[in-house]
Amino acid sequence: MLARLRGVERRIAEAASLFRESLAGIDDAEPGRELHATLVADCRAFAERTGILARCVGVTPVPELDAERRRALVAVAREALLNVEKHARAGSVVVSLASLDGGVSMAVADDGLGLAGDPDPAWSSGRGLLAARERLERLGGTLSVVSDEDGGLTVRAWLP
Repeated sequence: MLARLRGVERRIAEAASLFRESLAGIDDAEPGRELHATLVADCRAFAERTGILARCVGVTPVPELDAERRRALVAVAREALLNVEKHARAGSVVVSLASLDGGVSMAVADDGLGLAGDPDPAWSSGRGLLAARERLERLGGTLSVVSDEDGGLTVRAWLP
């Protein structure tokens, strides 16, 4: 029993060491990496919870954002993913990040029904995305929700 406990203790110490190294790597990562890492984790959790394929793609490196701007974009992504879960009947969703026009652009695009397929399309301007839009505008950014030509919906956010 004592040998087993020592083995478990050793494995925990190794895992803790790897975790600390990973955190150090995140700190040394390129600007914008923290935002990308958060969105990757959110997509993974979303996919596990819903069974809907979800990915986060960094199209270009993005500049570092202050904590308030980072939180605002994460909130938009989470609200958009929640809306996909509740309304879209989608098979997949992609969150993309890019540097655009002196800021950070994020899009959350799904392959679901889009606004036309939703019996209550008012959700796209509902409380969650409306609050997100107001928050982005206070920070000098924008938010739009558009139905895609081939079905699906895209929520686009941009912050300077």
